[in-house]
Amino acid sequence: MEVLNHKILLIEDDHDDIELINESLSDSGISLKNIKYAISLDLGLQYLTNGNIDLVLLDLSLPDSQGLNTFISVKKRAPLIPIIVLSGYDDESLATEAVQKGAQDYLVKGKFNNELLARTIKYSIERQRLMVQLQQQSEELQLNASRLRNIINNVSDGILIVDKQGIIRFINPSARQLIGNKSKNMLGKIFGFPMIQGEITEIEISNKDKQKITAEMSVAEVE
Repeated sequence: MEVLNHKILLIEDDHDDIELINESLSDSGISLKNIKYAISLDLGLQYLTNGNIDLVLLDLSLPDSQGLNTFISVKKRAPLIPIIVLSGYDDESLATEAVQKGAQDYLVKGKFNNELLARTIKYSIERQRLMVQLQQQSEELQLNASRLRNIINNVSDGILIVDKQGIIRFINPSARQLIGNKSKNMLGKIFGFPMIQGEITEIEISNKDKQKITAEMSVAEVE
């Protein structure tokens, strides 16, 4: 059986349950050397503050905390660490609410075997890793989009974004300054000039003083 080297924090106050979970973890190929134990929420939160934890196995009924508040406290202290709830209550509504609030899974004590526990731990860590990766990618995309908006809004060249139907969807400040009040009525209207990608062409437009001027136009396709 594969030996799992994950650093696990077991927050549980019942010694009999600790022994049973230890046995199940050991039989699942998880070294007991990699497990830390906390018999109260406060002690568990201290371990999480110190770091070096890959996953939490959490009992919701502890001497200093009961119910979903226990989970919420752990999730708040370590939002990026996957949490599996191990409960003595076969309560579907409680399980659903725990998962909705961010638990990776909800297992009822005495109703899971070694294989299920090992698989749940493995998949929970992998899911959490992917979630963190997606969040980081999303933040990077948002940052890049913000940078691009800043460039477009501050560049001295007038920029218009036109969709495939030739309808104007965006006008940057430089283009608005060049065109004047007329730009307010251009959004949602047909651009009206032939667009040849990769070429620079000359077009005649009316500026803010209603004078006809010749402008150079280049076209680039973007997503």
